[in-house]
Amino acid sequence: MKKLFWKKLMWMVPLALVISILFAVMEWPLWIAFALFVIIAGMEIPIMLYAMYFSQNLQQITKYVDQQQEMPVFAYMHQLREGTKENQLEAIDAVLAKYKQPQVQAVYGANKAIMLDEFGKARRLAEPIASSEIGQYTLALIEAVQGNREQAKRYSLQKKWMKASIEANLAYIEKDREAFEREAQKAINNAKGIQYYSNTYVFKRMRDEWQ
Repeated sequence: MKKLFWKKLMWMVPLALVISILFAVMEWPLWIAFALFVIIAGMEIPIMLYAMYFSQNLQQITKYVDQQQEMPVFAYMHQLREGTKENQLEAIDAVLAKYKQPQVQAVYGANKAIMLDEFGKARRLAEPIASSEIGQYTLALIEAVQGNREQAKRYSLQKKWMKASIEANLAYIEKDREAFEREAQKAINNAKGIQYYSNTYVFKRMRDEWQ
């Protein structure tokens, strides 16, 4: 996100230059030029941050995801929406190659292992971050996708979308369509920003693959 933030700032340099020229030509008071810069420049970053963290406007979030395809995380988000399983696995590999932070390696590595039905490996990758909220969720998810209801419920999940997501995954394995639809929608409705986008397309894929 830091890289995205600074990329958004780059366009402010030519903007400042244009306003300074207008300031000189039009003989504006300095406070007008400064106020105009703040208003124009200040609109973009809050809108971007809102889309990434707080929005439930799928079209708005998708726009930002698709504008940042050079970043592996956003490329993965794009494949989550439109790619095949193979596309997603390749996108996860790109994330793992780019970002070496332990939490990124654990979460994306475990997700890849889950996709490949390598549940023991997924658990080993997630255990080092078990004390974090995302670690608890990842470990619960590993149990849920195997249908291990009792084990999945042992983990401490605080966010409503996380609890609903685990219930939806359990219902999917248990072939309970009514419970799946109810909990999947709760997981979507209680998420925001990128998580809202991710939940929307994860559960859409599960609906499409329902057997």
